[in-house]
Amino acid sequence: MGIYQERVVPALIGLAMAAPLLHPFRRRVVGAARGRVLEVGVGAGDNLGFYSPDVTELFALDPSARLLERARRRVPARPEVRFLQAGAEAIPLDDRSLDTVVM
Repeated sequence: MGIYQERVVPALIGLAMAAPLLHPFRRRVVGAARGRVLEVGVGAGDNLGFYSPDVTELFALDPSARLLERARRRVPARPEVRFLQAGAEAIPLDDRSLDTVVM
């Protein structure tokens, strides 16, 4: 993977997605998730603080190791978050094993 894909793209995505303007939308959409949840494209973890206690297990999927590392540092005190480095084309979970998908 080149420097652009490894460093520049994750930084740009992180900046764009952290915009406070998005917080009301995140609160509404992410806050509605329940049960076992898969977040596709977790990025730097900007949604992690918006999940409700009704989420029993959260799978945070992203192909970028750099973004996943940033997301790991943002995890609230909830041990049920599992980070998966993979793309959405090959999600390493069993069929019908989730209650909610957040994209």
